[in-house]
Amino acid sequence: MTWPGNWVGCNAAGIVGFDLSEGANVGTSMEGFNSDASTALSPNATQGRAIPVAGASLSTSGGIIDQSPNVTTGILQDWFAKLTIAGTTSSRYWIGLSDAGIYAASSVMNSDSPSANIVGFRFATDVDTNVQAVCQTSSSLQTVVDTGVAPTTSTPQVFEIVPGGGGVEFYIDDTLVATITTNVPADTVAMNSIVCLDGYGSGSTNFQFNFYYFYMQLAP
Repeated sequence: MTWPGNWVGCNAAGIVGFDLSEGANVGTSMEGFNSDASTALSPNATQGRAIPVAGASLSTSGGIIDQSPNVTTGILQDWFAKLTIAGTTSSRYWIGLSDAGIYAASSVMNSDSPSANIVGFRFATDVDTNVQAVCQTSSSLQTVVDTGVAPTTSTPQVFEIVPGGGGVEFYIDDTLVATITTNVPADTVAMNSIVCLDGYGSGSTNFQFNFYYFYMQLAP
């Protein structure tokens, strides 16, 4: 990851309660949707502040999302988020970019193949043993690549997306884990940053992620 250029993002260190407008954002406007947050995890010797997020209902998606579709693969140079996938029982997670939008995301993203443009990571316990890299332009036009990396559940991981040259590179903890060149959304499609989860409608789920930050670098 390189730092020169135009960076925007959201940091859990600036969030008060679960109000993502309280000084947490730089050039973006994240908001919780259909989700609940627990007491923040305090920083320690090795990790910064985090916000534990769980879904407000079992069968619909919830999490955090940018209120506006403010990025395309044409202007995005780097996107990364730090979080812990904390629950792996009857749980599904999406991490990355989607054009589902803030008002539709709760009823769209609760699927292994949502009806949306997506560039991101998926971990869905019904089909995935490891985190998957995904590019799709519709529910039927989807490319999925196994990253070979399982969620660590008790420690955070950094999930990174780097578009370029007609394809997208996916990194976990600075290691290249997948490259996708098919079913990549057009570079004019506006998308929101999103981290979301659902519990398949199952009361046995332990779905939760601990959110630290997301940042993205846009072309100058």
